[in-house]
Formats: sequence, C-alpha cells, structure tokens
Amino acid sequence: MRGLEGRFQLCYYSRICGRVLFIVSRKLGCCGIRQAQAVNRLLALHTAARKSHILTLTWSRVDLQARIIDFRDPAKPRTKKGRARVPINDTLYEALKEAYELRETEFVVEWAGDQVSSIKTGFRAAAKRADLSGITPHTLRHTAATWMAQAGISLWDIAGYLGHSNIKMVEETYAHHCPDYLRTAAGVLG
Repeated sequence: MRGLEGRFQLCYYSRICGRVLFIVSRKLGCCGIRQAQAVNRLLALHTAARKSHILTLTWSRVDLQARIIDFRDPAKPRTKKGRARVPINDTLYEALKEAYELRETEFVVEWAGDQVSSIKTGFRAAAKRADLSGITPHTLRHTAATWMAQAGISLWDIAGYLGHSNIKMVEETYAHHCPDYLRTAAGVLG
C-alpha cells in the first residue's frame, strides 16, 4: 500500500509531470530520436500502456482508419501483465499519422531505421530539461489513469484501458482520485 508520500507524488505528478512532459514531447517532436521520444511519450500518456508494450508495438497492430491500437501481440503468450486494445484520440491520431508517413521500420517507435529498445536515456534527459526528478516512463501510465479517475471514468473502464482483468489494483491505487469517492457513503451519514 502506498504511503502518504507516494500518494502525494502520484497526485503531484499527475497534475504537473504529465502535462509538462506532454508539452516537452510536442516541442521535441520534429525529427530523428526526438521524434521517437515524442511518439513514445504520446503513446504512454494517451494509451496508458507499459513501456515494453509501446516499444514492441508494430504498425500492423495500429489501425489508423478505425482509430484502434491493439497492444496484444498474437506472437507472444498471454502473461499476467495484460495488454489492452485502446482507441486513438485526436491528439495521438495526428502524431501517429505523421509517424506512419515517416516510418522506416515495422515498429511505431523507431530511430534511424531500427526499433528503439530503450528510452531510459532520452526520457531522463527530457525530464531533466523539464526540471522534474524522480519520474520514470511508468509515471505517464499512472498519470493517464489518474486523469481518467479524476474525470469520473469508472474504475472498470480504467482497468480495461490499462489491460487489467479486474479492478482490484485500480481500486487500491486510483479510487481516491474519483470525484465521487466515498460521497455516497458520506451522504448516508447525514
């Protein structure tokens, strides 16, 4: 269970980190490795996918016409870390459309004609330029889930978006961000 400090950090990062990194991503997204970094961060923030799922995503699993990304890899066995099938929003659609036109490989996140295997250095550099510390690519997944909870999206829908088969972890981690969290219970008391 997260302590108060962990909850504060998650809340703080959901308001500041996600937005700042999103802005940094848009400013970086012009060419080369920076384009790969920007596409990666946009995918992380707008799909709530795990880093490994993003880095192995191929264009064959991105349907721009239907606006769906299928993170499930048919070539790999199913694991405990669920993979979701998520819709593409307008912001992500524009970035993916541009990346698709410039693609050199089958991978969505690529650089110099190769699949990007790690974003550690680039992410750390972007966070440093944005004057943020203590964040990782996984923070963007938490940010996306927190924003959904704060917008009143049901925990079940958030779990589905994250690729979870039940809401237990989502409930434990994000329920306190829901605007109506415990409101019904409080209403019964008076």
